[in-house]
Amino acid sequence: MKHYELLYLVSAQIPENQIETIQSEVSDWIAKAGGAITRQEPWGRKKLAYPIKNEKFGHYVLLEFDIEGEKLSEVEKKLLLHKPILRHLVVDKKPLSAKEMLMQESAQRRQR
Repeated sequence: MKHYELLYLVSAQIPENQIETIQSEVSDWIAKAGGAITRQEPWGRKKLAYPIKNEKFGHYVLLEFDIEGEKLSEVEKKLLLHKPILRHLVVDKKPLSAKEMLMQESAQRRQR
């Protein structure tokens, strides 16, 4: 299994209470394809750098998961066809060790 990172953007027209429903749908798609989610982090509503489909705001969600490469295309097809998801990006990522995660978290705290 390979480790991937998925960042997707949900339309700001979707109410806050339905964002969690969309997150669970995406998680279910990954699970049904034989994947395992290792991290899920909703970033919230943010202003877009440029309008997408005449929308200036969107809800960002970051996911990290493990899945077989062949099964990833199934998940991506569903992401493309799901209307509330404006954009998505899947990146092959090297999983971090526990020590690397601690170092990364401490660096983030120092930046704040």
